[in-house]
Amino acid sequence: FTLVEMLIAMAASAIIIGALLMGVTGLHRALLASERGAAGYSDQRRLIDHIARDLRRAIAIAATDAGGAERSVAGESIEISDRESLVLTLPAYYKSNVPADPDFDQPLAVVPAPDGASYGSAAGPAPGVPVVFRRMFMAEEGGACFLREEAGVRTVIVRHAEDFRLRVAVARDGNSCVLEGSYPSAYGRAGTLVLTHDQVMLRNLPADGPR
Repeated sequence: FTLVEMLIAMAASAIIIGALLMGVTGLHRALLASERGAAGYSDQRRLIDHIARDLRRAIAIAATDAGGAERSVAGESIEISDRESLVLTLPAYYKSNVPADPDFDQPLAVVPAPDGASYGSAAGPAPGVPVVFRRMFMAEEGGACFLREEAGVRTVIVRHAEDFRLRVAVARDGNSCVLEGSYPSAYGRAGTLVLTHDQVMLRNLPADGPR
């Protein structure tokens, strides 16, 4: 081979190797974006499913601000964030809400109530159980998380949720509720959001709307 032929071969090889590297890099980025997109959608769907499940059972719906002041959310749209939490009151089904208590898995008796049957004892219907959904920074998780709190027990639903948004809109008549979740898309230009909607029928709220 002459020197010129070797230089031409080396240049062609460099171009081919560079094209291959660019292709591999592009595939790697696409794979990472696909994984982030799938993980984001899974987290968003899980969060909405958790809240929707409790909304269907709720007998009262409220929101609290950063200072803990509670208010009704009838006909209002709120965003669960560091400043605002969603508070649902669920019927009391069990004798205890403390996991270590031996009555934790023992159901209450069915007793009559002013608006139908309920759960309780001879003393009357048991008070509702408050459940709080909030987003807050947790040092042990290394970032912001969406949490479900019941009877002093915190359950992490979504980790690293700094970019997650969830809005809850309760109809004024208290018959339905719309959940709207969003997070930044891993594809396309910056600022593109992936949206998920879910409509929940509210069957257990008082006839005059949520409290």
